[in-house]
Amino acid sequence: MRRRSFTARIGNARAVTPTARKIAALFCITLRYSMEYVDCGTAYYEECYRQRVLNNLTRRAESLRYVLQAKQPDTLTLKSRRWTSPWFFEPPDPDVPAPRPPRHTAD
Repeated sequence: MRRRSFTARIGNARAVTPTARKIAALFCITLRYSMEYVDCGTAYYEECYRQRVLNNLTRRAESLRYVLQAKQPDTLTLKSRRWTSPWFFEPPDPDVPAPRPPRHTAD
């Protein structure tokens, strides 16, 4: 179980203990059986993230009775863990300062 599901069930303060126990158990098993850490690389994790996003979108579309269709590979890219496409909102340029919010004046 993940910490979020523990937190949802028993609250944030009490979710720390089972999470710490799970991490400690994994650490002890690793030491006991002399397992070695294998780094899969960023490409592996990016592909897992991509698959997770596609599965979630597919499931959500099916629940709304829609069918997802793949786009051409040249218009859809994975960039910094976020899907970017000409059809989606592009994040603001970090070099351009954000506009200041209007001041509230008492009339």
